[in-house]
Amino acid sequence: MRTLKDQIGWCRRVHWALAGGLAGALALTFVFGYRPVLGRQAAVESKIAERRLALESGHGRAEELPQLMLRVEKLQAQVERTGRKLPRQPELGQFIKDITAVSQQTALRSFVVQPLGYKRADAVMELPICMTFEGDFASAAQFLRQVEEFKRLTRVRRLNVRAKDGNDGTVQVELTLNIYFSEG
Repeated sequence: MRTLKDQIGWCRRVHWALAGGLAGALALTFVFGYRPVLGRQAAVESKIAERRLALESGHGRAEELPQLMLRVEKLQAQVERTGRKLPRQPELGQFIKDITAVSQQTALRSFVVQPLGYKRADAVMELPICMTFEGDFASAAQFLRQVEEFKRLTRVRRLNVRAKDGNDGTVQVELTLNIYFSEG
């Protein structure tokens, strides 16, 4: 039989062993359970902050959308009012045929058409075309009026009219205009 002293010593060792086991279990729980959860929680909170920022940014852009749609509708109405068309391809051959026919109708001489390089202009492509010709002032003015009445969307970029030597009313004209088309 054991003595009371031996039993007390044995109980102390068991208490210390249980306390050590409990401390070890707490340490393992912290290392393998709590700390990884903290890391995942920090990552989730970071993602939430990123998505909240993206949401606020998208909300700001969404608020601008009705104004942008109104502007697009106004521009579309303006294009429809002018009756001009914006083709999907440059259709340069047809444009040169049309412009040459008008130059012949108005009796212009030395008519030269020179397309320049394509350029991007906002949402459309533009093709500058340089033209030079001679004729009397009335014919040159009629040519310009008829070009202005084309259904195709054009824009005069540069116009230079000079009197040709002599007093016969002949002018030399240098004209650069852009034709526009959409890509696609």
